[in-house]
Amino acid sequence: MRFAIVYYEDNIAGKNIVERFRKLVFMPQIPIIELKKETIYSEDINEKNYPELKNIDFLVFACTHKSKKGNPSLCLHSAGNWRSAELGGQPGKVCPTSSYVLKYLFQKLNEYVSKDKEICKKYSITLEATHHGPLIDIPSCFIELGSGENEWGDEKAAKILAKTIMSLEKFEKNNKWIPCIAVG
Repeated sequence: MRFAIVYYEDNIAGKNIVERFRKLVFMPQIPIIELKKETIYSEDINEKNYPELKNIDFLVFACTHKSKKGNPSLCLHSAGNWRSAELGGQPGKVCPTSSYVLKYLFQKLNEYVSKDKEICKKYSITLEATHHGPLIDIPSCFIELGSGENEWGDEKAAKILAKTIMSLEKFEKNNKWIPCIAVG
């Protein structure tokens, strides 16, 4: 699978995840795009503005996760908004994604976390509902580290997320999986 990573230059967790990714393996064939504005408001992500996205199958946004409860979390979700668009994107529009890729990444994330007792105790792993922008045409998902400053700089957790992203190199669609959608 041909994939790329996108992050915002001032996003602590996004930078942390990308730094761990770069240290894991040198892969010049994988585009890493640093944005000048928040990912959730970056509606201009396309081949015209970023030629390195030509022939990319999937885009991974690396960034922070925030929540009111502040629970340490490692999260995955697709982009878009079912209703209003207070955090980027457009009301009632969701981005293309792949249920196969999301399931694969979620399984890999659980696998890598289960091998690290410290991270396993500290972080919950979630596959969140779609709830913010940007609205783009490239199939994508967010991979997030949160929910506060203590977690955003956690290099060990960021390395697990980086390994999860890196696993996309070996992704193969599992035809036994049945895509579905949950509304609630």
